[in-house]
Amino acid sequence: MWSTSLLRTFSKSQRYIVDNGEELFSAPGYSRWDLLTQWQIADSMEVNLALFNVTDKNYWESNSVLGFAADNPTLPLLAEAGFSAVVSFNYSF
Repeated sequence: MWSTSLLRTFSKSQRYIVDNGEELFSAPGYSRWDLLTQWQIADSMEVNLALFNVTDKNYWESNSVLGFAADNPTLPLLAEAGFSAVVSFNYSF
């Protein structure tokens, strides 16, 4: 038996933030596509495949960059991972 899901995640952009006259980084909004597939080989065996951020978009979770200056050089390092894939095999006994 097969099952497949295509998921889309939306996030609204963070509002403009200023602290003591200094402009802080405001995480822009984003949308992300994930593809999840499961194959039930037998009652006790299954294979899973997950493709995350299929379009390989750069985005930031607002909690990860809260309080950072807008010109902080480490901001690109705080972006979420681009495209990634996970394959797993499960066996129950």
